[in-house]
Amino acid sequence: MEVDVSVINLDTCSQSWGGIPSDVICAGSYGSHKGICRGDGGGPLVCDGIAVGVVSFNYRKISKYLGWINSIIN
Repeated sequence: MEVDVSVINLDTCSQSWGGIPSDVICAGSYGSHKGICRGDGGGPLVCDGIAVGVVSFNYRKISKYLGWINSIIN
């Protein structure tokens, strides 16, 4: 399944949720039930056909882990 969610400004997200780590992408549809659900772990956050995040409690920025990803692939 898939759902369209909006990326939320990190400052706005921090005001709602407190200290947000720099490797988190805030995305969702506040006021609705759209977003991450149980069982979504490991799923992608895709923008314009490019995976930019992965579900792990929230969305984690893939770009922060490219060095590690490339070391595993190679």
